[in-house]
Amino acid sequence: MKVSFYIVIFVLIPWFTAGKIFFPGYYLELFWGVLLPLITTACTLYKEKIIYDKSPEKLTPFLIKAFIGKMLVYGLYIIIIFSFYSFNPIPFIISFSACFITLHVIEALFLKSILSK
Repeated sequence: MKVSFYIVIFVLIPWFTAGKIFFPGYYLELFWGVLLPLITTACTLYKEKIIYDKSPEKLTPFLIKAFIGKMLVYGLYIIIIFSFYSFNPIPFIISFSACFITLHVIEALFLKSILSK
């Protein structure tokens, strides 16, 4: 699947490179910043493809529900991370934001590709 390739290229390789080579002291902060957006996007993309293949008209309601659900989960995640994990928040915020934006662009391109068929 092409989406997996883009996720590896634009999310996992930069995270691993930044965490291991350039900022080894912030490896865990960068990991926690990438983890949840990566999991939620992978699950959403998988479900989007299944829904589109079965009944495309149900895709828009799913996208709305998924967006609201992701915002609630992200909010809870950030509250939990900042409450129970002591770390430097700046690398986490940068990692989380960059991953969030990158994965939403990849998701938009994925939707464009399946809807243009």
